[in-house]
This record gives sequence, structure tokens and C-alpha cells, in this order.
Amino acid sequence: MDHPVTARGVVYVSNQLTKAVEARSLADGSLLWTWAMPAADSYWQRQMVLTDTHLFVSTDKQTVAIDLATRTEAWQTPVGGWLGLTPEGVLVVFSSVGGINQMSAVRTFNLR
Repeated sequence: MDHPVTARGVVYVSNQLTKAVEARSLADGSLLWTWAMPAADSYWQRQMVLTDTHLFVSTDKQTVAIDLATRTEAWQTPVGGWLGLTPEGVLVVFSSVGGINQMSAVRTFNLR
């Protein structure tokens, strides 16, 4: 259900079954490392955003920046939703409040 992202020979995918982000080798699919979803969260959103230094993932409750060098949480905000990144380096989080076709909220975070 998610949309994986890839760079530098690594594909990043969120696994709904194990509730973890998996970093896998593009060459052979081997597991390189994982990052577990926070216990209070229920599911991953459908896409991730990848930059040179961070992987941004979103759950039903929050958005998290995973530092690619340390493989740890570098930043989080208690807003979950669909992610996008503008050419100017602004992370956009679109969330639906109250379900589909209900009130929507857009939050932006300048990453530069």
C-alpha cells in the first residue's frame, strides 16, 4: 500500500505488517536496517519523502524525520498525513480531519 523511495542503491519501504520502515539493497533485496513505528501509532501513510540526509515518514498520528546516517529519529511533529516536498525545500503534510471528504489541514515545514 505504500510508495517506496530509492537512492544510492537503497530502497526504503514501510512495512504495514511489521510496522517498520525497511531499508533494502536494490541489488539483491537484502535487509540493511529497519526503523520501528512508534508503539502508539496504528499505520503508515502511503508515501515517504527522501532527501540526501533524511527519510520523512508519516503515520496516522505523526510525521518523523529519520536521519540516514544514524538511523534514528531526528525530528517529529504530531501531525500525520500525506507528504510532499517542494523544490524550495518545504515539507508539506496534508491530513484529513474526520475522514475522507471532511475538513482537511495542510502543514508546512521549511527544511532549509
